[in-house]
Amino acid sequence: MSIPVLSTPPDARTSYIIDQLEGERVTIPGSKGVFRILASSKQTNGGIAVFSSGAVLSDAPGFHWHAEAHDVFLVTKGYLKLWNGDKCRIMGPGDFAYVPPKVVHNPELLGPHTETLGLVAPGDWVDFFRYVAEQYEGIIVPENDNRDLKSLLIPKVMAAKDRFDVNFERNYTPPEVTDWQESENVLPGPLEPYFLRANTGPRYILGGVLSRPFINASQCSGKFAITSLESSKLYEKSPLARWLTFPEVDHCFCVQEGLLRVKLKESGSWAEVREGQTLLVSAGQAFTLEYGSRFVRSTVFTNGPGIETLIQNAGEAFSSFVLPEESAAWQEEKIKEASAALGVVVESLPQTICMSQRSPQEALENIIDIENLAYWAAGLPRWWLVAGEQCGQVTSPAFLALVTALPSPRFPPTQPIRSPANGVINAAVSVLIAAPDHWLWWHGSGGGGAGYGTSLMMLTALVAAIVSSS
Repeated sequence: MSIPVLSTPPDARTSYIIDQLEGERVTIPGSKGVFRILASSKQTNGGIAVFSSGAVLSDAPGFHWHAEAHDVFLVTKGYLKLWNGDKCRIMGPGDFAYVPPKVVHNPELLGPHTETLGLVAPGDWVDFFRYVAEQYEGIIVPENDNRDLKSLLIPKVMAAKDRFDVNFERNYTPPEVTDWQESENVLPGPLEPYFLRANTGPRYILGGVLSRPFINASQCSGKFAITSLESSKLYEKSPLARWLTFPEVDHCFCVQEGLLRVKLKESGSWAEVREGQTLLVSAGQAFTLEYGSRFVRSTVFTNGPGIETLIQNAGEAFSSFVLPEESAAWQEEKIKEASAALGVVVESLPQTICMSQRSPQEALENIIDIENLAYWAAGLPRWWLVAGEQCGQVTSPAFLALVTALPSPRFPPTQPIRSPANGVINAAVSVLIAAPDHWLWWHGSGGGGAGYGTSLMMLTALVAAIVSSS
């Protein structure tokens, strides 16, 4: 079963994709803004709520604090003026702020169109949004909602002041806005409020995967972590090309640029997550990631130490500011150690077996191996057999007789049809494909003659073994 693409989060702790500008969409009357809830208590076992928000220039809600809730602000578009404890900054795209419990704060969206990603822990805090807001059915934001925000918000808050963790400070004297400091490029100690300037914080790299943590779980009593993950499809091998299972930690990937590909072990098929879409991988589900474009960037939220901690502990500090031309060296042993320390279950992906014959003798030496492989594979219900691009000459009547004895094709050929003969072969061998638990890549020798003959013997042996066992 593929990962479903939804417009609102499901009512269970399961994996899903939320489409662009979707989510549980609510607007506080008069705010000229909207909250799009991407995940909350039901999807994260109460741990966190993740949402995007958008607004044009509007009044700030007022200075307030939370007794238990943690708050974060990550600007993705436009500008945000944020009072955070004894500091006030104008935040632009990529800038981040953390507000721990009991710290007075107040966000003011400066527009002209501001978008942010936010997280609140615990996850049921967003019930406050649901209480004071109303459902939003528009496209982006309610720019022309000219109702008086405070006259509508304050009475509702006062009527339910004991129900929600929101405490307003009416006589608060806020700090003046000041310029960013050179020191605002580090992650401070636990439960300290801070600002982090875009792309200047710590960076870690594992192979070709770059992590820019905004906050680590160690800074917020282990409740959550947030990072920016970046990589490219141009790197040949990824250290994350394996099944990863985080037993207790949910992962929410908000794709900012490029194309992220994910596969759940239980589904057997790849899902594509594009710019603006959000993927939630539920705790306990084995998954693997691929990068489907030249540059891919996603903001990742977790309800505990997750993939960002794995990369940080298994990788190394990175001094440059953008992805390197070549992936960094990485050690398999460090990945195993870091995974074990986090309780992450790591499993190898099914291998791609390449049988490319460069001479008749080499091909003959492999016949026994491929026969053994075929009988072993025949006991497995899910196989991919992919014919190579140079299969056009493989038209042996014996081989065609074998493949026609197989069940009806289950899906189209995976290779382009380059000739009628190639199309016949691809259509025939595609019947072996049910779900990608295992791959076999068979490639003709490219020279015809004896090379093709022995390659054909190997392929025929494989098909015959599977036919005889079916």
